Amino acid sequence: MDEGRFNIFTIDPDGRGLRQLTAGQGNNEDPCWYVNGRHLMFSSSREGGFHIYLMNANGQNQRRITAFKGEQTSPSWSP
Repeated sequence: MDEGRFNIFTIDPDGRGLRQLTAGQGNNEDPCWYVNGRHLMFSSSREGGFHIYLMNANGQNQRRITAFKGEQTSPSWSP
């Protein structure tokens, strides 16, 4: 949690390299890595209700990928 909102961060296994990937846009929760480690899916309330978003592993190119009614949370990749 950062400034009263949930955000997504990464950190190196040795505890260094803390990097914030989301900021100032609603609550961003439930990140899920793609098997190749290049993308993350997550749920966000940045446009009101929760929807699923996709971004590059470095936090760039964040884009909404669901447009259904209701709340979409807890994304998961499937084979």
